[in-house]
Amino acid sequence: MQLGISDHKDLIFEWIPYYQFNDIKELSHTAYSARWKNGPLLYNCYFKNEYTRNSTNKAVILKYLVDSQNISDEFLNEIIIYYNKVKLYGISQIPNTKDYIIVFDEYKYLENCCIRCEKYLTNADYKCCRPCQIDWLKENFTNWTSGNEQIDNLIQKIQLGINDCKDVIFEWIPYHQFNNTEELLSNKTYSAIWKDGPLMYDHTYKSEYIRNSENKSVILKNLLADSQNITDGFLNKIVAHYKEFQIYGISQNSSTKDYIIVLNQDQYFKIVCNKCANKYVNAEYEWCKLCQKSYLKNNFTNWTSKNKQIDKLIQKMQLKINDYDDTIFEWIPYNQFNDIKELSNTTHSARWKDGPLLYDYHSKNENIRNSANKAVIIKYLFCFQNITNELLNKIIAYYNKFQIYGISQNPSTKNNYIIVLNQDKYFKIFCDKCGNKYANMEYKWCKVCQKNYLKENFASWTSNSEQIDKLIQEMQLKINDYKDIIFEWIPYYQFNDIKEIGKGGFAKVYSAKWRNGLLYWDKKEYKRDLNKIVALKCLNNSQNISNKFLNEVKAYSINDFNNFDNSGEILKIYGISQNPNTKDYVMVLQYARGGNFNNWLNNNCKNFNWPNKLKVLNNIINGLNEIHQKRMVHRDLHTGNILFKDTYYWATSNYISDMGSCSIADIPILSQF
Repeated sequence: MQLGISDHKDLIFEWIPYYQFNDIKELSHTAYSARWKNGPLLYNCYFKNEYTRNSTNKAVILKYLVDSQNISDEFLNEIIIYYNKVKLYGISQIPNTKDYIIVFDEYKYLENCCIRCEKYLTNADYKCCRPCQIDWLKENFTNWTSGNEQIDNLIQKIQLGINDCKDVIFEWIPYHQFNNTEELLSNKTYSAIWKDGPLMYDHTYKSEYIRNSENKSVILKNLLADSQNITDGFLNKIVAHYKEFQIYGISQNSSTKDYIIVLNQDQYFKIVCNKCANKYVNAEYEWCKLCQKSYLKNNFTNWTSKNKQIDKLIQKMQLKINDYDDTIFEWIPYNQFNDIKELSNTTHSARWKDGPLLYDYHSKNENIRNSANKAVIIKYLFCFQNITNELLNKIIAYYNKFQIYGISQNPSTKNNYIIVLNQDKYFKIFCDKCGNKYANMEYKWCKVCQKNYLKENFASWTSNSEQIDKLIQEMQLKINDYKDIIFEWIPYYQFNDIKEIGKGGFAKVYSAKWRNGLLYWDKKEYKRDLNKIVALKCLNNSQNISNKFLNEVKAYSINDFNNFDNSGEILKIYGISQNPNTKDYVMVLQYARGGNFNNWLNNNCKNFNWPNKLKVLNNIINGLNEIHQKRMVHRDLHTGNILFKDTYYWATSNYISDMGSCSIADIPILSQF
C-alpha cells in the first residue's frame, strides 16, 4: 500500500506501535479516540523535500478488530475497503489481546462513520445512519399501537422502508392530537392542527428524532366512506397515497371509527385542487381540469350564437380543454372586431376588443381577458345558409390545425360564418399578402406571390428578342422553392473584370464579376449576392437565335437543383446576356474555380485517393441520372466537361457542363435494357 502512492499529498500507510497511543477513550464497543504521539508521516516540500512528522499528538480513532489474532482474507479486505473510503493512517496491535487495530484520522472518521454502530453514514451531511434509524424505530414499536394488527404491520413496514434521515416517518397518530378541525370539501377532507407535529431528524444537535413543529397544519382525509373494516384494497390505497403525497401517518376518528390519512397541507394543495379535491392536471400552474370544465358549463347560459348546432359545437370544443394554456373556443359577437382590413376575398385582419379568455396563472384561480385589442385573423366560410356537416367539419379541421379562438357571424351577411384565428400563428403558415399557404414556412416564401411579382416585373426588362424574353419568362415561372435561382436577363454592362479562361470550336468561356449578383431569398425579401464571380459562355456567331442555343439553355435548366446553394451535380445557369459589340448571346453560368477534371487532377493527383475517387464518380453518376430522368443523353461527356467547384482535393463537388451536347434520347430508356 505504501508503494501505491501517486502524489506527495498521499498518506503513508504505516505499522504504528501501540505504545504510540495515549489518552485512549472508549466511544463504542470497538471504537476509541486516542492521541498518536509522533503523528503521521507527511511530505515536507518547504524544508529538505523529505518526509517528517510534524503533527505530534494527532487526534485519531482506533477501531478494534475483535478476535483478529489470526490474519484472514476478510481482515485484509476490510482494511482495503476502509483505506479507499476513509483517511486511514495504518495498523497497530494490542500487545495483551493480540487483536489488530485500524488507525483513522479522527475528523474523517467522525465525518463518515456512525459513532454508535461504526457503520458508514447513509447521509454524511446530516450525520444520518440508516441502521441506527431502523433500530430506533424497532425499539419504538412498543410505544404505540393503532389497536389493529394489520394497521400496525403496515406502519411498521413503511417505517422500516426509509432510506434517508430526511424521509418522513410514517406514524400512528392518536386522534386527540388534532384540533381546529374544519371540513373543506364534501368528500370528507378536513384541515386540522396537529399539536405535537411530525417526527423530524435533528442533525444539528444529537443526531436523533425530535418533534419541533408544534401545531402543524395538516390535511385529514377519509379514503373510504366505510373504513372501519380493514381490507387489502384499503391498505393498498394508503400505500398509493404514501408514494404520491407527503403522508405523516394514519389516525382514526374516535367517533365514527373511520381511518384517516394525515397529509402535509402545503404539499397537498400543490398537487390537489382546493376547490374540488381532484388532482391538478398541471400542478405547476395549479390548473384543475374538472373545475375548468365546470366553469365553462356554468357559463353556457351567458352566450349563444342563436343556432343550436353551432352552440353545441362550441360547447363540445370547450369541453375538450386539456391544459391551462389551451385556447378556450368561443362564440365571439361580431361587434367585438374593429380595424378590419381585407387581405384576400375570404381573409381579413382585425382587432378583437376584449381578447381571448386566458387562464390567469399568476392568481391561479380564474380565467381573465388581459389581451385587449388582440390582433386576429377573421376568415369567412362562405354561403352556408343551413348548418351542414360540411361546415362543422371545416371548423373542426381548422381547430385541429391552427390556434382558433372561436366562431363569429357578420350580421350583414348572415349566411357567412367566420372563424377567428391567432394572427401570429396564422402568418407563420399563411402569406400576409395573399393569404395562401407558404411553400416554405420556415423561410416565409410564397410561391403565388413570387410568381405574381415576376409576372408584374416582365415589363421592366427585355432582351429585345421575343424568343429570349419568352424563354426567360417561362423559366422564371418554373420557380418552386425559395432556393431556386431566378433566371434573368442580365445587361452586359453588369459584368466587369472579364478574363478569357477557355476556348473551343463553337464558344469562348470567360470569368467575370457580376456587379449586382444573383437574387437570393432572405426570409422577407430577395437580396443580391454582390460581385458574384460567374462564367460567361459566349457562343460564336449567335447573333441570330438558334435552336442549339435555346436547347442548351433549356438543358442546363433540367437540373432539379438549379438553386443558389451547393446541391446538384449539373452546372447551374443564372441567366442570359448579350455582348453589345459582337451581338453574340452569352450564357451566365456557375463559376467552377477548380477548372476541368484534367486541371484539377494535375493539382491533386497525390491526394486523389479511393474515397475522393468514389465521391467524384458518385457526383458524375447523379448528374447523368438527372439528365436521363429527363429522357436525354449527354453525347460528349469527357474530362473537359467535368468541372470542379474548388481547387482543393478535399472539395470534391464536381459538375457536368456543356449541356449543349445533350439531346433527346432516340430510343426510350427502358427499351435499351
